[in-house]
Amino acid sequence: MATPFERVKAAWGLSNRESELNRVVEAMASEGVTRDELDNALGQLLDEVRDAGADDETEEIINNVGDRLHGWCHESRRISAETSAQPTQEEIAKLPRWAQVAFAARCARRVLPLFSHRWPDAPENYATRLTWAVEVGERSAAHAGAGEDWAPPAGALTCAAYVCDAVTNASRDRARAIEVIRHTVTAVTKFKDRAENIFDPHIGEVFHAITSHTIGVIANHLAISQETFNAAVREANTIVRGDFEHLVRLAAGQHWSNETPVPPDVFGPMWPNGAPKSWPKDLSKNHDQPIAGDMTVRSIVGHIVQAVVA
Repeated sequence: MATPFERVKAAWGLSNRESELNRVVEAMASEGVTRDELDNALGQLLDEVRDAGADDETEEIINNVGDRLHGWCHESRRISAETSAQPTQEEIAKLPRWAQVAFAARCARRVLPLFSHRWPDAPENYATRLTWAVEVGERSAAHAGAGEDWAPPAGALTCAAYVCDAVTNASRDRARAIEVIRHTVTAVTKFKDRAENIFDPHIGEVFHAITSHTIGVIANHLAISQETFNAAVREANTIVRGDFEHLVRLAAGQHWSNETPVPPDVFGPMWPNGAPKSWPKDLSKNHDQPIAGDMTVRSIVGHIVQAVVA
């Protein structure tokens, strides 16, 4: 993955260097690259063109981009480098109820294959139970609380958080991973009231856990060294933010309400351009207890209860 300096240098080498430099700096800022990182990249580029004997007019092009980055220009031309890569609690609260559940389940589904990769010799029912936990959120969002095929939103969200937590700790703290796998059933049965307030203060903490675990495990898998970890974090942020923004656009464009069903296929393919190199296969395709299409969330929860973790 190219560094910020490599990206600005590549833009500088194009024929329309001024507009390309502005474009690539704006793009990196929107991806979560910090102002300091962008400033350092522009400084390196400026040093390089000076060493090559650039004139004042050429240097001014780079300085103008730096001025936009620091806000030393008209407000309409400023480059914002302060956008949070992770969706904030306030942003998430604006999504309809089942869209929130669908986003949480999408995060859990994305990282689920890494569980067995990080814990190859884990008992088989661990992966099975986590797969069912993801299904609880996906099916609940897809049916929007209709009939028997739903779990209360707060329960489905907490379940997704436990899945992401278990994946993180599969190679770090396996006692913790076992503990949260046990809690997946509690997460659903604890919230019996369908009207459980999805917007209470704890839900913000749950979403923070979901996105933090998701970004962390993706970045750790993508990074090949400590030097590439920051770039991997940015890529993981972009992936998670992309799923969220997709839901925001759909919710606004299609006028979703708190009663709108949100099935998993609204997101499209998990990896439109192909999964990252060495990314493991989806656990749902090979775990030992596949879920029949006519099973309800309640029956899935029943199976989770029976799949006792040792």
